[in-house]
Amino acid sequence: MSDAASIRSCVETIRSQGIRFNVLVNNAGVSLIPNYTEAPTGQELTCQTNYFGVVQLTESLIPLLEGDARVIFVSSLTYNKGAPDTIDRTHLCIGQEAYDKWSPYFRSKYLVTSYAQYLARRNPSLFVIACDPGIAGTAIARELGCIGKIFQWKICQCLFPTWKVAMGGESEE
Repeated sequence: MSDAASIRSCVETIRSQGIRFNVLVNNAGVSLIPNYTEAPTGQELTCQTNYFGVVQLTESLIPLLEGDARVIFVSSLTYNKGAPDTIDRTHLCIGQEAYDKWSPYFRSKYLVTSYAQYLARRNPSLFVIACDPGIAGTAIARELGCIGKIFQWKICQCLFPTWKVAMGGESEE
């Protein structure tokens, strides 16, 4: 999702094989990159991967959706922390001067949630939703360090009994 040319190639492969589908789940994402990093597109890596790449892929695949189609965006409840003071192209992504490892993630989730709302308004016959995946033992959760581990293993097991079941599906990547 960080390379626009790779996304175009993927879409072209899907089109050339005549593949059609009725569900698109946008679940790619990166977070907590310690230093400002640019994607091949020149955009900040988190914003490119979590937002621009998702929009490019979605817009390219919409013509291939059929039937009672659904587009699902995995976002985050933290999306509201990413609302920009000014909304224009120059303020979409966090720049190098204001970079910290959290802000680009929050901003990208704000942008993808806003895009989901826009897409739903633009395509009333398309079911579009942005959802929070909940607390899952993924690489993103593990990157939270000691605080994340305490939250995952102790607090969540007490407050959310289904947490033990959810942890059974944890990825070991």
